[in-house]
Parts: sequence; structure tokens; C-alpha cells
Amino acid sequence: MKKFLLFVILSTVLFSCKTMEMGPKATPDQLTYSEIIELPNITQDELYIKANSWFVDNFNDAESVIQFQDKEAGKLMGKYVTSAKMSIYNYRIKSTIQIDLKENKVRVTFKDPYFKAVSDDTGNVYNESYKPLVSKDGVAMAQNNWKNLNTSLKEYLNSDDNW
Repeated sequence: MKKFLLFVILSTVLFSCKTMEMGPKATPDQLTYSEIIELPNITQDELYIKANSWFVDNFNDAESVIQFQDKEAGKLMGKYVTSAKMSIYNYRIKSTIQIDLKENKVRVTFKDPYFKAVSDDTGNVYNESYKPLVSKDGVAMAQNNWKNLNTSLKEYLNSDDNW
């Protein structure tokens, strides 16, 4: 019984290294996702207003903020936070998003993924600081989120908000 209890305790301690910290590391090019979106016949000013509105509509978490905006330069930058689940752990993933705007085009870049475990399925709550997200599985999860956000931005920019 003592051996079994020791095994359970050691397994919990080892497993509590959290899934996003374990396993193979992502390559540096996997830590960034960027795409250029072509939007014919839309001015830089119109794109700026739509992109700014998309930020507000999509990032309503208190940790998600626009940190820099310059309409004339056509640039928006901010941090956003999303929730994720891997194995038994619940995480918060924080990334930087940068949107560069020109006439008829938008370049969106996601980078600098960080994570922290916030809880697990057994009821434990963690009070951790954000750490760089470098595990291949964790980065794959962040990339999937980045691609979904990019699709959302494309749809938003292509929508007709003429009321």
C-alpha cells in the first residue's frame, strides 16, 4: 500500500510538471504565425476601423488589451489571452497580435506565446506566472487558435457593415 501511495504521489508530482512544459520543443519558426489578407477596394482607413472593431469584439478578457495603435501608420498591436485545455489541465495562453494595414491589404502576425496553468480536473487551482510556451504540443494548440482568429479577422474584414 505504501509503495502504491508513493507511486501515486510521485506520478502526480511528475505529471504536475504540466503537459505544456513536457515533450519535444517547438522550432523557432513555429512560434510565429503570419498571413497577408488581400482586400480589394478597401482603404487603409476603412481597414483600420474594421480591425480595431474586431479587436474590441473578440478580445473582451481583462488581460487582453490593445497596447499600441497608430491609424496613420496602419498598425495595431496588443496582447490577448485565451483559455485552453490539455490533458487534465486548464491553461491561459497569452500571445501578441500585430495587424499592419495598407490599402487593400492586411498582414496579421501572432507571436510570443506564453502560458500558465490555472486549474486541473481534480479541483486544484494554480497561482502561476506566465512562462514561454515552447512545447511542440502546446505551440500546436496556440497555432490552431491563431489560425481560427485569423479566419475570424478575414471574415470580419470582408463583411459588409453597411446598415
